[in-house]
Amino acid sequence: MDFSKVKKITKEVCQACGARCCNNIAIEIEAPTNREYREYIRWYLAHKNISVFVEDGLWYIEFHTECDKLLPDKTCGIYDKRPDMCRDYGYDEDGDINCFISQYAFNYEYEFHTLEEFDEYLAKKSKAKSKRKVTLSYK
Repeated sequence: MDFSKVKKITKEVCQACGARCCNNIAIEIEAPTNREYREYIRWYLAHKNISVFVEDGLWYIEFHTECDKLLPDKTCGIYDKRPDMCRDYGYDEDGDINCFISQYAFNYEYEFHTLEEFDEYLAKKSKAKSKRKVTLSYK
């Protein structure tokens, strides 16, 4: 299926996509502005099927886990009683499709799948901060 031509989300569209939105949960978390929050993110990323991403300046933890109500044919087993989050997902405020099948990529500023990726990010950020301090001290 050519998803770039899709104008409306239907059962067939979801089946063709594989219902990717039904395979994860993302929840906003605190930005790692101090040691405590950095350690939480390190702990999250030490677990399987977890990632952390930053979108529009906000930090999220993502659990890669299939919805228990997703049927083998990639349709919803509780469609008429599905949560509001599911009902609202897929369209932006202009009514355009804004989900995994969208032609527009997610606006992730950062995405971490491993503890090592996050540690590398922290090291680079720390190094950049140290350079700024050195530059400022010479003025």
